[in-house]
Amino acid sequence: DARQTDQELVEEFQNQRIRPVIHHYQIADQRGRMRTIRFMETPAPAGDSTWPVILFVHGAPSSLSFFNDFF
Repeated sequence: DARQTDQELVEEFQNQRIRPVIHHYQIADQRGRMRTIRFMETPAPAGDSTWPVILFVHGAPSSLSFFNDFF
């Protein structure tokens, strides 16, 4: 399993210009079971607010960790 924990993701970016913020969103699926969607926001560094917004979406099985090299 290549999925990184929230802490591992934060540590991976600790010496980089981009500082991710990990969020968790809960929603009920079609059967009423609660599911958690984890997503990472990487706010633009100061002075870079004109950069475009990029949205990465992965399928299953997968992990947002696979996009780290893009950041």
